[in-house]
Amino acid sequence: MAESGMAIDSCCLQLWHHQDSHAMKSTVAINNRLNFQGLVPIQFSLVKLSHIKNKLPKMSVEEDHDDVMSEEDITVVESMTIQEHASKKRKFTSKVWNDFDWSRDKDGKEKATCKHCGKEYAYDSQKGGTSTMSRHLKKFPRLKMQDVGQLLLSTNNGELATRARKIDQSKFRDLVARLIIGKNLPFNCVKWTEFRELCSYLNVDVETISRNTTRSDILKMHKFQKEVIRKKLQCAPGKICLTSDMWTSVNTTGYISLTIHFVDQDWVLQKFLLNFSPLPPPHTGQALSDKLFLMLNDWGIEGKVTNITLDNAASNTSCVKIMKSRFIARNVMSDTGKRNFHIRCCAHIINLIVRDGLTEIDPAVIKIRLAVKYLKGSQRRKQNFLDTVSDLGMSVKIGVRQDVKTRWNSTYLMLQSCISYEKVFTHLRLVDPDYAESPNGEEWEQIKVVTKFLKVFYDLTTLFSGNKYPTSNFYFDGVCQIKVLLDQETTNGIEFIRNMAKKMQEKFAKYW
Repeated sequence: MAESGMAIDSCCLQLWHHQDSHAMKSTVAINNRLNFQGLVPIQFSLVKLSHIKNKLPKMSVEEDHDDVMSEEDITVVESMTIQEHASKKRKFTSKVWNDFDWSRDKDGKEKATCKHCGKEYAYDSQKGGTSTMSRHLKKFPRLKMQDVGQLLLSTNNGELATRARKIDQSKFRDLVARLIIGKNLPFNCVKWTEFRELCSYLNVDVETISRNTTRSDILKMHKFQKEVIRKKLQCAPGKICLTSDMWTSVNTTGYISLTIHFVDQDWVLQKFLLNFSPLPPPHTGQALSDKLFLMLNDWGIEGKVTNITLDNAASNTSCVKIMKSRFIARNVMSDTGKRNFHIRCCAHIINLIVRDGLTEIDPAVIKIRLAVKYLKGSQRRKQNFLDTVSDLGMSVKIGVRQDVKTRWNSTYLMLQSCISYEKVFTHLRLVDPDYAESPNGEEWEQIKVVTKFLKVFYDLTTLFSGNKYPTSNFYFDGVCQIKVLLDQETTNGIEFIRNMAKKMQEKFAKYW
């Protein structure tokens, strides 16, 4: 304390002799000197110094000159003190400061920032008060369990820290909309308890959304993508080809689709499904043409169409004639379009040809179809089938497939998959009294021969159905393969193959 007192006397004397230009700087120096001695800084003024004037010891001019601090000395002391204050950490006693960082903004106001989500709160160190921050931390109960899977690593001045991902609600809603579209989920899936629990587990700040909100987001996304495609169509340098098809749902509601194909400015083949719309009856040629023209006008491409690909239904033929006459009347059809406006679907023609041929072995195909339907009718039957496959030492990877009567390629795949399990079907016929629709030995041989014969048709159907590459250049070669094969098989030594080839040849001549 003696040394501290001497420091105070010296500083006060210095201030007494330099009350003019160095008065304020000396005051700073006094406080700094006191800080160095571990004492609490006090404030001095010229008025207050007069009270201690008589108590100061007399000093000579030389002593006074030696003890006076220069401006350079004061500047050094000030700099050292500021750095020391900056390096010192504030001491907070509340536990909330384990999850908050104290700082000042550019205006010098104090604030507290959450380490986990980055949220900021105003803070006054003079008044204290951390209840707002405590309430905020209640949103992160799993942090107490040190759920590191929820935290992300970040760096701050070379030090690693953990924080929770800050949720972007608009991005979250966009991803939910994409999920529903991509996986064909219902709109109300956002109300599923499991879905909301999953979102809450990943981030507690996720705001729940309603079915109507999701529907609105999807419609906005559709509108945005529609404008993107519209601009691409406007920039298309050449003509546009159309493809249309119709479906009937299980509740007999009709639907029509419109797909476009064109080559863009970079010579890349583009394909877009523009519309998939309900089509109320009657499904006449006039109704189809009216619907297609509405779609084309909506996209503004009625003047760029060069041809359309449809199947061979009578209503489609009538539709094409009406559309062609409208395009010619508007003078928007090229000479090439006039000659080749209706392009018949090659895959559909092959489907018609093969279906006529399969009637020759209908009994065997029907038995296979009923056998597969029986096995897939219950879990017990499926398990019996798998157990039999395992007992016979066969692989279950292939499995049996069920077909769609109107699509011959699915029938081909069904027959091909069942051939591998001929022994299983034969065994089930012996051990399962309810299972009686299994092909006999002769019918199994027919199925094997027919499957081998139809492989060429299946491969060509797959080739013609491609949508990521032009297919017109495969047409001539593919049709020639079919003609040569049918001509050969009409003289086949197996009677049912010979009869199949003749039926298929008649259908081939009708279209090609």
